[in-house]
Amino acid sequence: MPQQTFTLDTSNFDKAMRRIAAFTGRDFRDVVKNEAHAILKKSVLKTGAADAKNITAHYNYTGDVVTPKSVIPFVRLNGRKVRVRSIKKKGMFVTNRKTGVSFWDVEKTNPDFRLLRRELKRRTEYAKARRGQSKATWVYIAKRLGLKSVTNAAYVLKAYGLLPNSLKSKLNGREHGQRKYYVEIRNSGRTAMVSKSKKGPGGYRVFIDAFEGRRGFFYKNMDMGAFKTVERALKKYPGLLVEKRG
Repeated sequence: MPQQTFTLDTSNFDKAMRRIAAFTGRDFRDVVKNEAHAILKKSVLKTGAADAKNITAHYNYTGDVVTPKSVIPFVRLNGRKVRVRSIKKKGMFVTNRKTGVSFWDVEKTNPDFRLLRRELKRRTEYAKARRGQSKATWVYIAKRLGLKSVTNAAYVLKAYGLLPNSLKSKLNGREHGQRKYYVEIRNSGRTAMVSKSKKGPGGYRVFIDAFEGRRGFFYKNMDMGAFKTVERALKKYPGLLVEKRG
């Protein structure tokens, strides 16, 4: 799937940010980073994650009943691609040591079934440990920016600790400039960006919505004069930390 590139017009948003900075006495840099934190926090919350029950359904093969359609069709065992449904739990050829005659013993547990179960268990654990990976891409970006935690969800933080370098190379959070300061947020993780309509996490739309939501918040409150004092700014905007100066 070709990588999508998009640019957001932030000129009006930047003006609102500078007005907030003027009202509160905080540096524009602090206000922008605080907004980046709010946007990334919402992005983590709204980006989809794999369902643990669905993961279990993909790999829960018992080998002795009708196999649900949800179970994966193929797996590799000892370097061979084999059809999961072809491996039954019971039944295998055994050889009589005295006579040398081979026969099918329906009560013996198939050794290939044991191998299959181990592989399916490994895959289940792997998938569940990483089920919050798309959410974790935003956590990684936030940490690159030096922002405070954007989530306390244990499964997301676990997935963050398991992010592969190949995915990290597609993520970035950077600060640029001094007088013309801005924050770069880059997420080119293909899976994370897939739309929810295509059964993906929907990260692309989630980020746009989070950004537009914050911009709309400022338009509304600026028009209503909500930020004319530090006290009112704190009341209407609890995410903004205001320091007393002088």
